[in-house]
Amino acid sequence: MPDLGLLRGVITLVTLLTFIGICWWAYRPENRARFEKDGLLAFGDEDLQFLEEDRSMKTALHDDSTESCTEKTDSTEKHTDQNAEEIQA
Repeated sequence: MPDLGLLRGVITLVTLLTFIGICWWAYRPENRARFEKDGLLAFGDEDLQFLEEDRSMKTALHDDSTESCTEKTDSTEKHTDQNAEEIQA
C-alpha cells in the first residue's frame, strides 16, 4: 500500500496542474472574443446591439475626451478672465 503522504502529494500536484491548465486556457488571447460573445448571450439580440453601440460610443468619447477637456479648460479661462474684467470695471 502506498504511503498516504505520497498519495496526497500526487493529488495536490494533479489538482495544481489542472488549475494552471484551466487558467491558461481561459486567458489565452484566442479565446477572448469567444468568451466576450458568450458572456453577452444572456442579454439577447436587442440588448447586444445596444451594448455594442454603447461600447463604440464609449470608445469615441474616450478618444475625444482629451480634446474636449482642453476646450473646456480654455472656455473656463475665458469666462474667468471676462468675470475679472467686469469686476474691475
